[in-house]
Amino acid sequence: MRARDVMSTEVLSIAAEATVREAAQLLVNMRVSAMPVLDSKGFMIGIVSEADLIRNTGAVAPLEQVDEAYAERAMRKAHARSVTNVMSRSVVCAAEDSTLQEISDLMLGRGIKRIPIVRDGAVVGIVSRIDLLRALLTLGREAFLQERPGARRADQELRDAVIAALDRHDWSQALRSDVVASRGTIHLWGLVASDALRKTYIRVAEGVTGVGSVQSHMHVANR
Repeated sequence: MRARDVMSTEVLSIAAEATVREAAQLLVNMRVSAMPVLDSKGFMIGIVSEADLIRNTGAVAPLEQVDEAYAERAMRKAHARSVTNVMSRSVVCAAEDSTLQEISDLMLGRGIKRIPIVRDGAVVGIVSRIDLLRALLTLGREAFLQERPGARRADQELRDAVIAALDRHDWSQALRSDVVASRGTIHLWGLVASDALRKTYIRVAEGVTGVGSVQSHMHVANR
């Protein structure tokens, strides 16, 4: 499998002009741990993480300060800093065609949790450790084997068809990363509100031409 097969395409990002406070609010509200920083042309110039922001949303203010006005000014100054002043500029990236073995080696070798996937300098997706775990749980060692080009294309087309079928329903909240295709079998991941809805996802996927079988790994929220 390749990076394009497992990456999340719904990538949260922030503009280079944003402040540290704005970046922190976005990470908290969206419940993600990091996001790319983009310039005015949409190219990635860095990545800002929760650790970067924790260090710069108040840590610069003195721990012991008798002058409350001074402490307040220090906090405001910290929050108003540009995100470009605190982001990491040395970002490990990969191409869409990178194998999962290459992605895994990068993560483990560099001690990082996520890798932006780029095309011509623009971010088109991101692969996290969760994405790798999903692939391993779905396919086992086959996730790292060299696949035949024809089989890869067939799986990609089948995955796209299932995603398109799910997107036609207003109840569907499936992300691209929630659908994995392998040799005619569709694997469904994600969180659903009820077992009835889980079965509905399965039924829609089974109705797509070319799907041989469907395996649901979905978790029902009230269980």
